Amino acid sequence: ADQRLLFVNSFGPDRHVSDRTLIVDRKTWVPVGGPPLELAAFKRLMVKLTDGRILVLGGMYLREYWDSGTREWERTDIKNILESATLSPGQGQFERLGATKAHFIRPRSQLLALPDGSALAVGGTDASLSHDTNETLVESFDPRTNAWTPRGSSISPRAFSAVQWVRDSMVFLAGGGRGDAKMPSQTADLLDLATGRWYDAGPMS
Repeated sequence: ADQRLLFVNSFGPDRHVSDRTLIVDRKTWVPVGGPPLELAAFKRLMVKLTDGRILVLGGMYLREYWDSGTREWERTDIKNILESATLSPGQGQFERLGATKAHFIRPRSQLLALPDGSALAVGGTDASLSHDTNETLVESFDPRTNAWTPRGSSISPRAFSAVQWVRDSMVFLAGGGRGDAKMPSQTADLLDLATGRWYDAGPMS
């Protein structure tokens, strides 16, 4: 088994978001530079697919500068990242894939690898809105086409939620709430990926 770890979220020495990655060998714990991503971002989501590829999704780009007047670090040029990429076993470069319609960002969103080789991103927001905290959008990744497909919206916001494959094409989403923490949820949903239908799984105690 591969005993290496891949790190993708980093800042450069100038406090600007970096496209760098690091690979750490768990036998020696020595970090070495990994293949760069095409787009610089942080708060990306990452998961290992059943075919061995590493799928990287979403995140945010920003730059920081020191304001001598306020004596604080200020942020500028904030941009949501919608693109995704994969790193195949034995390859030295990421392959850039299609973009999602929604915006997904750690730790509010979740990215789950499914047994059939696909993946599911949960807790997305409308990418066209700058202050959307209603994390209900869901999209699925098809490993054959390397494309993302919108799967509708969860019944309640699902920021910081728990997501689990149940059986066949059924996925269970529970808890979470709005990203601003003003509306935690005690509800759960079921999504049938084969039909695209959503089911209310009822309240939790």
